[in-house]
Amino acid sequence: DNPLGCKGELARGFAELLQALREAGGVFNPRCLRRKFAEFAPHLFETGEQQDVQEFLAFCLDGLHEDLSRVRKRPSPATESQELQDERLGLQHGEEFAAALAWYRHLERDKSFLVDLLQGQLRSSLKCSECGYTSRRFDPFLYLSLPVTRSMSSVTDALEKYLEAEDLRGEEQWHCARCNKKVDASKKIDLWKLPPVLILHLKRFEFDVVTKSFTKTDNRLYMKLASLDLSDLCSSPQKAGATYDVVCVANHSGAYGSGH
Repeated sequence: DNPLGCKGELARGFAELLQALREAGGVFNPRCLRRKFAEFAPHLFETGEQQDVQEFLAFCLDGLHEDLSRVRKRPSPATESQELQDERLGLQHGEEFAAALAWYRHLERDKSFLVDLLQGQLRSSLKCSECGYTSRRFDPFLYLSLPVTRSMSSVTDALEKYLEAEDLRGEEQWHCARCNKKVDASKKIDLWKLPPVLILHLKRFEFDVVTKSFTKTDNRLYMKLASLDLSDLCSSPQKAGATYDVVCVANHSGAYGSGH
């Protein structure tokens, strides 16, 4: 009954694929699942060209999540007064409480097996350079899109770059609620809670100011394939730990604007 889902067809097709793979014990042509994807996401197949694997994965996971949603009726969007009340409660009881409350609000609208398995939580902070006022919010994420530069040698380099503070100046100034004007500010993203299964999207395309075009960064990145501990990069304790094994990699072959 979920209007945002695919009437269960995507989840059913995926389950049939997994069952067929178990029974076949090897190679299997997923033509039935492809037809379902073409029905619900024709933009991924209408030209017959190769498409971005990250875009496909995002649609696949979102479609499965909506098909498997355990939310019978989504609540109305929070009003401004409700958001202010949640913010006051967070200030009174601390960041762990604020993060838990934000996660509870998220689960009121989006709750499924995919959320339990794949979604984590980020803390986003904006700090005024004039009065020191800091605005914080906690948001769910499905995957982390990490910037990759030619100087990097490991995936953790990309993670650390993703977590670097960013200065907002000029046209990017932030409106400070306390100063009631646009000000220079510092923007920061922190890993708050990591999911059991973590998806990393490596953004291997950067803008070349000389050629005025995007180029692909083809430098190899080192990564531990087993027992990769990310707890030191987290800003909150991880009850189940933050140690991962690499189980799957999807590579893009080709240059910017082409390849697969």
